[in-house]
Amino acid sequence: MEEDVERTIERINERIKELEDTKRVLMQTFGIKTSGVVRRRFAMTHPIIPSPPSPPSGRKGAIQELLRQRGPMSKTDILEQTGFPEGTVSYVLNDKEIFQNIDGKWSLCEGGAKDDVMTE
Repeated sequence: MEEDVERTIERINERIKELEDTKRVLMQTFGIKTSGVVRRRFAMTHPIIPSPPSPPSGRKGAIQELLRQRGPMSKTDILEQTGFPEGTVSYVLNDKEIFQNIDGKWSLCEGGAKDDVMTE
């Protein structure tokens, strides 16, 4: 076991040396002088702005959007409106963080409807 750890540490040290060599070449190539601290910093020309969450996609997203637009509906209505296979609809509606069934009507959970759900 100790030998494995020693070999792993040695590989890490080799990788660190390779990275330091790559850093040195980059700094030389771009004329960056250093005395332990990089003096020249590259300013961002544009701030990093996180992109908005992707709209729901796939069959789960389609059912979410249907319920969001039309409100609670029965599973039969969801099947008719989407044309999806019954097994698919049942599988999608099984996500209890997103969907809830109250008195036979399916709807989005309050506060649990995720806008970033990508697939089923």
